[in-house]
Amino acid sequence: MTKQEFEKWFIETFAPDVPQGQLNRFVFSNEKWTNYLWHLFSWEVLPSSEYLKGDEAQEAYDRAKKNDAEYFDWFKDDTSKIVTREEKRAALLDEHIEVYVFSKNFGWVYMKTHEGNPLGPYFISTKMRHIAKPPQSNTNRKGKRK
Repeated sequence: MTKQEFEKWFIETFAPDVPQGQLNRFVFSNEKWTNYLWHLFSWEVLPSSEYLKGDEAQEAYDRAKKNDAEYFDWFKDDTSKIVTREEKRAALLDEHIEVYVFSKNFGWVYMKTHEGNPLGPYFISTKMRHIAKPPQSNTNRKGKRK
């Protein structure tokens, strides 16, 4: 998987309800300091009740099933790599400056940031992120009432 594919998947999975303006401001801005997916957490764009941070994130990562999980060493890799024994525990990720690890089925993501605590690490899963479905419209695609 490429970084661009990962970013697209991450936003579609964990932030489909975030307005594009907020994504542009906090995640995809041309400003160097805003070009990180984990800014969804650090700027509290996503509700803090729907992800884990710090020690809790590390513990969740250590408990997560990592069969066929993949990762990016964000500042080095353009494509993802398969998680090996060296990346299976949060404490073993210290050699990476910024690393994103994700499950094969895209059910969870662990992000160790280059900033360190208090800006990470973060853990989010599809079980934790409760996205409200948009209300059903009472008009059809042509704008006429049903």
